[in-house]
Amino acid sequence: MDSSTLFPLSFSLRVVEDVNGRPFISYLYYKPNSPNCLLLAFGTVTGRNPPTSIEVAWPVTAGLGVKGLTSPHTWRIFGVSNLEPSSIEADTQATAAQRRDRRQWKITIARIIPLKSYFLQTLLFNVTSFMFLKIDFCNRFFSRFY
Repeated sequence: MDSSTLFPLSFSLRVVEDVNGRPFISYLYYKPNSPNCLLLAFGTVTGRNPPTSIEVAWPVTAGLGVKGLTSPHTWRIFGVSNLEPSSIEADTQATAAQRRDRRQWKITIARIIPLKSYFLQTLLFNVTSFMFLKIDFCNRFFSRFY
């Protein structure tokens, strides 16, 4: 595949979770008109414990795999079920220093094989929108574990 070719978001993104010690892959599909820009393609997750890690990955050229955004315990960002909606809104407005101090908001960007910058910007914008701005969707998703 030519590296200048843009990857369609509808087939590129997946969430890989570790649920009860076993990997679980949820593919995402992209709906630009939806209030939640990235949605899970499959509805149910089996397992009683919350996921221990989530990674967002996408394919790259020449068969080389790369993890794009990896964050251990990312589920804590969304998965706290005892927060009221007003608390969630206040929490999202916390400063970067407060997030850093909490150590729940850590997101590391792994080494990324150079891709066309437009695709990378689009991908990172949509992934961060999914992770930080779409709390309502994430709370519904992770409420199954509580």
